[in-house]
Amino acid sequence: MKKQYFIEEILNPTFPSQENKLTKNDLLEILINYFHCHKNVAQTAEQMHLHQNTVYYRIQQIEEKLQLDLNDSQHSMNIQAALFLYKQQP
Repeated sequence: MKKQYFIEEILNPTFPSQENKLTKNDLLEILINYFHCHKNVAQTAEQMHLHQNTVYYRIQQIEEKLQLDLNDSQHSMNIQAALFLYKQQP
């Protein structure tokens, strides 16, 4: 229960909503791949078959929605922990 609360508290603004569907490349997927690629935008873009500017723009959207800076180490650690727990869910 605490894990679910933590995941929702950190990642909820990136979950796809009914009014804001970004097709298959939603913000959560961008965020997962961005951290998987060690925050390398070029690698993320290549892996997701997107233009680098698109990835930059979506990262900016994520930072605005989550109200944090992904370059801040504390924020980064919280996001990575939440993503890890999210991916462990059945």
